Amino acid sequence: MEKTVVIGATIHVELQSHHYVPKPFPRDLHGLCYKQAGKDFPHVDNQSPVFHPYIVSWKRWDEGIRAVIAIQSIDEAFTSRAIHYFNKNKKIRLGKELFNVLSVDLKDTKALPTSIEEVKPVPSTFRIEFHTPTSFRKIIWDEEKNKKRGMSIAYPDMKMFVRSISKAIHQVKGIKTDIQQLNRIATELVPMSIEAHPMLVQFQPTQETKNAFVGEVKLFTGSMSLEDRKLLSLLVQWGEQMGVGHMKGAGFGKIKVFF
Repeated sequence: MEKTVVIGATIHVELQSHHYVPKPFPRDLHGLCYKQAGKDFPHVDNQSPVFHPYIVSWKRWDEGIRAVIAIQSIDEAFTSRAIHYFNKNKKIRLGKELFNVLSVDLKDTKALPTSIEEVKPVPSTFRIEFHTPTSFRKIIWDEEKNKKRGMSIAYPDMKMFVRSISKAIHQVKGIKTDIQQLNRIATELVPMSIEAHPMLVQFQPTQETKNAFVGEVKLFTGSMSLEDRKLLSLLVQWGEQMGVGHMKGAGFGKIKVFF
């Protein structure tokens, strides 16, 4: 892996409405990120975006709503544009609704590892929590239609977990991983307990529902080699910043790792 410096950032934006507003659809969070980045910011189809938004809180306040939206970034230019946009605009639109911007706060910045030499290995046991709806996308052959189609996997499948992160960091930052090593890591990870709550979610009102889950998985690394434990450590750090699975740029797949 080629060494570069990548700074991950987390921005919290506090919003307020003067009447009740339901939680936005994932499409609205995705659209907000591209709007504040500007029309000239790259939007590459079928590639993981450099941002990962999600709702921290959404509470009734008087007759309206007070909310905190988090936007995680792995791109310094995007981070700078986001902070400038929310500081400049005291009112923003999220979906069809207008909100007052109460505050903008750069909550956290950190250097993300680009090689296993920069990380400590994962411990023998650790836990991953899936905080927002998560799904993994698998391409299968549809016998009836005689063509390939995507299928949502609403379960913490570790092979799809590590592959989704590996694919994202390769697309966005050019960090390469070995597919055989990823498969070995997924095989040697032993689930000690799995708690997965299935749900149906919509990207936007006109779209059909998709399968997803929230929950947690406790894992044991077993006889995994030191090198594999280091690569897994690198992957989960990126997963915390970018999200995992399908539609990360719309708030899906927010995870928290506990070592």
